[in-house]
Formats: sequence, C-alpha cells, structure tokens
Amino acid sequence: AMGKLILLSLKFAILFFTVEAVFEDQVGKFDWRQQYVGKVRFSHFDTHVQSSKKVLLATENNVFAAVNTRTGELGKSFIVFSFMFSH
Repeated sequence: AMGKLILLSLKFAILFFTVEAVFEDQVGKFDWRQQYVGKVRFSHFDTHVQSSKKVLLATENNVFAAVNTRTGELGKSFIVFSFMFSH
C-alpha cells in the first residue's frame, strides 16, 4: 500500500513539475504571440514617404490597421464604425 502511494505521488509530481522551454539559439525565432486583423477588404501601400514600409488595411471586421511589409508586425490598428465599409 505504501509503495503504491509513493508511486502515485511520484506520477503526480512528474505531471505537475513538467517544464517546457526553448533552447538558447531558438530565442526570438518562434513567435508564440500572433495578431490578426481579419480578412482584408481594402489595402493601400503608403507612398507618401519614399522609404515607407507600411501597407494600410481595412478588413471585413471593420478594422483599420497599418502593417510593416518587411516584418509583418502589426502597427496601430483600431475598429472603424461599421457603416463606413458597409456593402
């Protein structure tokens, strides 16, 4: 009975103390946090500044966002009133 209790305790300890991590050389290579704006309805490349690397998007979810074309990073975004992009 005591052996079963020790074995059961050991199983629970292994279950609860499992740790997941990445190797040092993998830091920054995996993006665990992802952001989405929705299905794109309109897009416009920012041409006001010659070195601009932004594309402006409007989505079916009425989100207006700026996305960096080199990194895919989501810049400022906000929800626009629904009547602005209605059919």
